[in-house]
Amino acid sequence: MSNIEPNNEIRAELARLALLDDDQIDTSDIPENLDFRQAIVAKEFEVDQREYDVRAIANWFISKAWQDDQVVTQMWLNKIVFFLVEQSLVINRLLLTRAKIQAWDHGPVFRELYYNGDKKREVSEYYKKYQVAEKKKVVVEPSFLQDDLDLFEAVWSKFGKLSASQLRNISHESDGAWDFVWNEGGRLKPGMEIPLELILNRSSDRINGRKTNQN
Repeated sequence: MSNIEPNNEIRAELARLALLDDDQIDTSDIPENLDFRQAIVAKEFEVDQREYDVRAIANWFISKAWQDDQVVTQMWLNKIVFFLVEQSLVINRLLLTRAKIQAWDHGPVFRELYYNGDKKREVSEYYKKYQVAEKKKVVVEPSFLQDDLDLFEAVWSKFGKLSASQLRNISHESDGAWDFVWNEGGRLKPGMEIPLELILNRSSDRINGRKTNQN
């Protein structure tokens, strides 16, 4: 992106254009997009919220996998945590964590859980955070309400034994939240963030059994 400031002539032209009515603007060189089939209708929505640390959620799944002698990679972990957050939103209208979800080339990712550029890198320890009082990093301990743990267990039962590639394929469903951000408007979306509204609008069919994509 250029950092060059517009000169006075350009500023004056922009000010003139700003005063025009919509039907007076010539869009012949940049035609208007009148195809709104992929548009998302903005609407108010309400969800309950928890304040769970996404690293605590990740540690819960790491513990479950290690109990079964299962290898945990960053790609696998990011996907299963995403499916938990996604299902909680769609089924319970409950946001489990404030951690942002981003669309990367291999699916949804939480930056807090991606400490290395290698998606296949094995996770060899629990996630930690710095404690000021103790002046050191400590493991982020999972501590969740029992009602929420029921969904944790359900997501583990459904996705826990699937490979990272299988989870990736599910997250890449056509017209899903990741697909829309990455392939439709994602290149222009700041931070490649997947908005919560998009997850609610585009994940319900798969979660409710009306659509599958587990190639």
